[in-house]
Amino acid sequence: MNQYRDFENDHNSWGYEKAAEFLGRLHENGQHFVPIVDSAIYVPNPSNASDAYATYDRGLEANAYMMNPDGSLYIGDVWPGYTGSSCALSTTTSC
Repeated sequence: MNQYRDFENDHNSWGYEKAAEFLGRLHENGQHFVPIVDSAIYVPNPSNASDAYATYDRGLEANAYMMNPDGSLYIGDVWPGYTGSSCALSTTTSC
């Protein structure tokens, strides 16, 4: 995982080429790789443009996060940093 961001690899310790080789060996042995994805999505620092995170932005655009009663984003403190929690149990993308 790259800096606590779901769906991103840390290219220093687990680059795509290295991961593809590992997954190929698993599949050759008839084994499967099952990733565990946390529903809490890292909330980037809005004051730091280099901290941008497209996965978070797409979730905001899709209204996929839990909201506070006042309509603001419900932000949790799960990892080092803040997270938005997706509406995994909702039948719509709006909570």
